[in-house]
Amino acid sequence: MSRWIGGVLIMMVVLVSAPAFAQQNREQPDEVSAAIARSKTFNKAVAVLLDASLSKDPFIRANVLEAMQQVPARAMPLAQRGLTDRSSVVRFAAIVTAGMLDLKTLAPAIRPLVNDQDTSVRAAAIYALYRLGEKIDITPLAGMLTSQDPRLRSNVAMLLGLLGDKSAVPLLKSTASVPMPRVSAAHAAVVRMQVSEAIVKLGGDQQLNALRAGAYNQFGEVRVLAVTAMGAVGDQRMAPALRKFLTNEPLEIRLAAAASLARLGHQQALPVVKTVVADKNPVVRAQAAWALGWFTHTSATQALQQMLADPVEQVRVAAAASLVRQLGKGVEAMAQQPDFDERSI
Repeated sequence: MSRWIGGVLIMMVVLVSAPAFAQQNREQPDEVSAAIARSKTFNKAVAVLLDASLSKDPFIRANVLEAMQQVPARAMPLAQRGLTDRSSVVRFAAIVTAGMLDLKTLAPAIRPLVNDQDTSVRAAAIYALYRLGEKIDITPLAGMLTSQDPRLRSNVAMLLGLLGDKSAVPLLKSTASVPMPRVSAAHAAVVRMQVSEAIVKLGGDQQLNALRAGAYNQFGEVRVLAVTAMGAVGDQRMAPALRKFLTNEPLEIRLAAAASLARLGHQQALPVVKTVVADKNPVVRAQAAWALGWFTHTSATQALQQMLADPVEQVRVAAAASLVRQLGKGVEAMAQQPDFDERSI
């Protein structure tokens, strides 16, 4: 009887749903084509990053490592190679990547870097080994946090924020009041902004006011950092102010505000970014590429695809990083499906 009932039900479904089934069959190839197109774009972006990983510019090589954090399975060999890079900037990025992605097999290669000649690299090694579950004393980070070197102080603040340990908040707060008399006012303000952002990311919402004040700072670099932080920490209360920043402000402020609004879920600022994707200044184009990566509209992805062919390496890497951030999770999830055929891409 159950078979008979099942047969009747199947016939009814076919009779009632035939038009819908036909429509589904027409739509399915489009969905598959779109998925394949996304995979091709993603792979092209990864290829750009892999090529740039051999760049002569150490900052480009470091940017590649940061971008590949979105694709853990592909980041491993780059991080391993980066640990022995001649540039401290790249070694730092490689160690942080290993810690963030829990690349435990790299722990033995990281441990010697606790004695690296560069203090920021030593700090990163302590952070990564702690994250990877190794026995390591992290108290030296406290001393580094009061250094007169603004770069080191900023890096350690970031590392403490990445550790996610709220007990570091009092230490970070005390750091903000330690003067740096030999450092320019602009550099000191940058450090304070980065320390404030680390505190907020650890749950110290009382420091939000410091970040908000930074958005109106006299120094442009501080303003960009503060406005960017609005999106990174999810400060919805600043959304109206960010909208005002989209006009009558320096271009770098407008782009930072557009990106932060996109991260907060407000996508209306996309035209502000798209107007400068062909700017004659490659630094502006690179910032525009970074901002586009936070928008979900297909036109943002299309603009980034075109920027992969930019004549300037910095712009290509920024565009590729944004595409990997946009598409990475979806493409990787599709690749895990049992019926996925990589030959199609």
